Amino acid sequence: MLVPVKATLKHIKSYSFIFNMENKQNKSTPKIDNKRYLKLIVKQKTTALKNCEDKLIEYENIIERQQKMIDHLLTNIVQVKTENDIEQQLFR
Repeated sequence: MLVPVKATLKHIKSYSFIFNMENKQNKSTPKIDNKRYLKLIVKQKTTALKNCEDKLIEYENIIERQQKMIDHLLTNIVQVKTENDIEQQLFR
């Protein structure tokens, strides 16, 4: 239930003072609306995601190169072992 209030000159002046103070505070600190805030958050998250994606690609390339190197080393080990086995059989 609404109760009518008589506004006296004193009330009007105090409300006016409070309103002016709020306006001064709003001007000194820029207010970001929700849409701009969300755009900023999306931009930051997109940048972070892109950086993660780049790092992931870099790590995948490193793993691929290391796997090729391991395969090459294993091939060499098998080849040397085979050569040693053949030499041992020949010189028996």
